[in-house]
Amino acid sequence: MKNKVRVLHICHDLSIGGVEEAIRSYTHDSTTNISFEVITIDSKYNSLPQNRNTRVAYGGKGLNNPISFYRCLKFLLTHKADIVIFSLWRSTLLGLLAKPFKRAKFVCFLHNESYKNFIDAWIHKISIRNFDHIFVDSECTQRSLVPENKNTNTSIISFKTKKLSPLGANKSYNFIYWGRIAKQKRIDRLLKFMTHLKNTITEAHLTLIGPEEYNFDYSLADNFSHHGPKTFDEIKRIATSSSFFILTSDHEGMAMSVVEAMEMGLVPVVTPVGQIPHYCKDKNNAIFLNFDDIDSWDETIHFIQKLTKTDYTRMSNLARGTWTNTLSYTDSINKAIINIKDQQPNQTTFSS
Repeated sequence: MKNKVRVLHICHDLSIGGVEEAIRSYTHDSTTNISFEVITIDSKYNSLPQNRNTRVAYGGKGLNNPISFYRCLKFLLTHKADIVIFSLWRSTLLGLLAKPFKRAKFVCFLHNESYKNFIDAWIHKISIRNFDHIFVDSECTQRSLVPENKNTNTSIISFKTKKLSPLGANKSYNFIYWGRIAKQKRIDRLLKFMTHLKNTITEAHLTLIGPEEYNFDYSLADNFSHHGPKTFDEIKRIATSSSFFILTSDHEGMAMSVVEAMEMGLVPVVTPVGQIPHYCKDKNNAIFLNFDDIDSWDETIHFIQKLTKTDYTRMSNLARGTWTNTLSYTDSINKAIINIKDQQPNQTTFSS
């Protein structure tokens, strides 16, 4: 097709996680005149069933393998992309190395309101100053990480990846979490709260779904179940018996799993961090957890316990309604690409 915009998105891998789920969700539409492909530094997860619609142009052989890194860089330099999007720090480092030698528009994609470590921060701060455009997953991430003089070159990308139907769950004391079982998700606090909850509501049950990246002390006995990575269809099937989605992170950007849960009618029980308090309202369409005030847990638990079926249905409907008119990830990405496709790429000398 004439004047097709060739887009390349580079990420670490296509494992289970919010960033990866968004990339996998991109839906190709012949009417947009956009060719969209993906490079992964590690190809270990590229054959997962949910990746079948993702056009993977190249997959490396290991996330920390220097040969894989070199081959990905070589592929990037020879690919005839008009726009290249970089997600996460290793991918962004590829962009910093390639930028002086490639005449394409480079986009730094920020997926969280804070950096994980010094290397993550250093690489992204240099890329923000020198790349042509910035994508962010939320207003909160933009406020936290993007300098004011770069706001005009910044696009907020929706992380609504799919249109989801309500589960039709009734009020119970079944809680669920899906995502990475990682330290930064503060699963330790989640387990601590659930243990405290069980002292009042003995029938409370927790289900965790996702790849385990850290060994936590699971002490919930028969009131706890842990599944490994699942496809989203499997997650929906398991979630039909739950009423609440729980997330206890210290830091988040958009928190995509919360969005998914709300669309399906689950009431989120969450720490109000990142962009979450901008779309979740305490005791309205969500329930907030305050981990700086453990004494407030009893009040929160009492609120959950006293919810009637009518109260729960109202909160569930409000949660679902929050995302009724929101653009999808695909539509949001395409809109941003069309807006920046005619910009001249930045070929200036790097500033650090």
